[in-house]
Amino acid sequence: MFRTKQTDADLSSEALAKEERREKNRLRSARWRRAHGIGPRRPAQQPWLAAGISRSTWYRRRKKARDAATACAIFARAESFAAALIRVLARCAELERESMAIIAELAAFASGDRWGFTPTLL
Repeated sequence: MFRTKQTDADLSSEALAKEERREKNRLRSARWRRAHGIGPRRPAQQPWLAAGISRSTWYRRRKKARDAATACAIFARAESFAAALIRVLARCAELERESMAIIAELAAFASGDRWGFTPTLL
């Protein structure tokens, strides 16, 4: 088993054959997709190129924006929770006042002072 020394011409023909195989496979896949009713493939979206920034910067900024939006949503939810709690506490205070009035009325009734004064027999 002797290895022969490859020349630049051999390497380029191998590279060319590899490119040809790749192109054939791509065309075969495209034909199969069309035959099965699948539309042409869309190219990958790379919005960071359109923005003129690196991919890592794009994702870092996106994460920062998402985190800020999450913080705003949490704050808004806490704010609505606090408002609901204030409404509930106000209703509790109102019910306590009504309960105290009822208790005072019952105490007056139990002491025999139904009308706010003690009746005297003539």
